[in-house]
Amino acid sequence: MPTIKGDSDCGLFLTDFQERWDAPTVIIRRPVKEVYNSVLPLMDLPDDMLDILHAVDSRLDDLRGLHVPFDEIDERLEEITNYLGEPYDEARAVRYKAMRVEPMNVFGSINSVEVWL
Repeated sequence: MPTIKGDSDCGLFLTDFQERWDAPTVIIRRPVKEVYNSVLPLMDLPDDMLDILHAVDSRLDDLRGLHVPFDEIDERLEEITNYLGEPYDEARAVRYKAMRVEPMNVFGSINSVEVWL
């Protein structure tokens, strides 16, 4: 069983986590318009949400780590796993790919991110 070594959090970049923890970081990048369109059916978005998402996206450029485009995750699972210091398990990767985990609901307030910008 793998050791839990980190966190998966879309808001972690809003903190100074890279100054506090010396850990490998994988940053999943997705075009802003795709992010907007994927969230739109799940919740009401403020009129300036695209501007907010562009501001958030520009902050990701400053993060140290392995930047992976969203549409390349499956093809780069071995690279990502090795970067994180874990042995690659192809059978496990196949199971995860087959799961296609996608949110059907969003909880919380999308406006909370504005505090950090």
